[in-house]
Amino acid sequence: MEDLGNQRRSSEKRRERRGSDRSGAPRPRPPRRPRAVGRSSDVGPRPQSTRTRRPPQRRSLRSVLDEVKEFTPCLAVDPALLRRANNKKYTGLHRCCTHCTPSSKSKNTGDIPGMCGLVDILRLEGGKFRRLPYRLVPYLSFVVQQPMTCQRDHHKATLSSSRVQEAITKCASDADDHGKGGGRKEQEKRAAGIVSAMSSAVYRPLVRLIAWLFFWTFGHMFERLDIQHSHTAMLLQAQERGVPMVFLPSHKSHMDYLIMTFALFSLGIRIPRVAAGDNLRLPFVSWLVTHLGGFFIKRKLDVSDKKDVLYRRCLHEYMEQLLQSGESLEFFLEGSRSRSGKPCTPKAGLLSVVVDTVREGLVEDVLVVPVNISYDRLVETTFVKNELMGGEKRPETLREALKGVWSFITRRVGVVRVDFSQPFSLQEFLSKAVIAKGSLLEMSQVSRRGSTVNLTQSYHRRLVTALSYHIMYDITLCTSLTPTSMVSFLLLNKFRQYGATIDELIDGYLQLERLAELHGRVISSYLSAGEAVHYAPALHVQSGYR
Repeated sequence: MEDLGNQRRSSEKRRERRGSDRSGAPRPRPPRRPRAVGRSSDVGPRPQSTRTRRPPQRRSLRSVLDEVKEFTPCLAVDPALLRRANNKKYTGLHRCCTHCTPSSKSKNTGDIPGMCGLVDILRLEGGKFRRLPYRLVPYLSFVVQQPMTCQRDHHKATLSSSRVQEAITKCASDADDHGKGGGRKEQEKRAAGIVSAMSSAVYRPLVRLIAWLFFWTFGHMFERLDIQHSHTAMLLQAQERGVPMVFLPSHKSHMDYLIMTFALFSLGIRIPRVAAGDNLRLPFVSWLVTHLGGFFIKRKLDVSDKKDVLYRRCLHEYMEQLLQSGESLEFFLEGSRSRSGKPCTPKAGLLSVVVDTVREGLVEDVLVVPVNISYDRLVETTFVKNELMGGEKRPETLREALKGVWSFITRRVGVVRVDFSQPFSLQEFLSKAVIAKGSLLEMSQVSRRGSTVNLTQSYHRRLVTALSYHIMYDITLCTSLTPTSMVSFLLLNKFRQYGATIDELIDGYLQLERLAELHGRVISSYLSAGEAVHYAPALHVQSGYR
């Protein structure tokens, strides 16, 4: 009887555990334990089987490439981003940083009523010329009427400066100590040769003649040369302050020198002095560059492992003389052309000279203007392709330059767009960097006690490095997306494996265009999606590229 009672009690407990009590209310069942793999018996709990994981193996390059081919990105857009973008009106102006230069952001905005949209500087408006002779030769009359300021040479002022004289004395004494000869007269002769090779001047008749020729040459090469109306107003407002400006454009082609000079001349901006590498010192080309405002510098300032003190001091003093006289400068922060189209690591050698000039109080302030130049198609595509495939870089010669000019004229490059970022005060950036980033830029006390490093020089180097990377970031932000790059991105990324029809390519272009607009990026095209999809492949065929 006791056994029978125990069985009844155990059966009642089982029913309670199965989810019902005397009131009939269901009870939540506890989660079942997983059965052991490969067993059909239901008697008692079975422990879960554990799989032993193999150590991660190194994937081959082929498997990684296969994954890249099969990857299909999603171009879906967050609805919250859509709502924010609909309430936001984009003006096409690339403003400077809020944290580093808040005061500069409120100045030189270029927000003038009616100044919106693009302007093709290769096409002149007929309303500017009312007289009959000007209507017959509009381009010639335009270049004659453009205002130009007289710029003087700084050869004598550079040689007679106290710093250059101190460098001459130091180099002469060092040469006597090492028994190499070369007294003060020889060092003075060398300094005069350095400054003479570096000096340049802007001849206004030659600038007007070259600008008139560029109207015909660029009009044949480019379909358009676009600049924002707001950017033009912004630069004109900045020029009225009377502060020297430093233009820092991206460097993708040798045409960057010519396009920048022609664009600034057409907008009525003071033509800057352009720093060019001595590899472009070719017959007739060097004469043309120096008379258009360019000056040549060495690509390697130092000989072997020893610093060339005299050359550095002459270059430093020459750039200081240019800034003190109120002239603008232009140089490429990347140092050399980008072969891949991506921005290169900045080389802040010349930028450090500008920073020293402002910090030492020789110039009250300098306006820094990041610039980006976007091409539908690079002019030197053939040479860049050979270098990317492992070929050697050909040295610049007069024959290669003439062949390049002929290829420039006979091939159409498409649309070129120049985007100027908002100018910011270098003085403000330096003061904000010292206050806000002092703990990151200065060395700690531990390093300061036991170290023999020049802390001032180390601080200055890191400050210039931070400024150079900030400028490269601004250049990247004001980059315009070309239709050729967008179509190439879709074909190499989204439709890489199976290709796409024209309709699918148009849909992908519209999605990418909308996504770029939501993130505040500018598309340098006045074409619709269907026209852009047909335009990009046709440009390759018309240009003769395969």
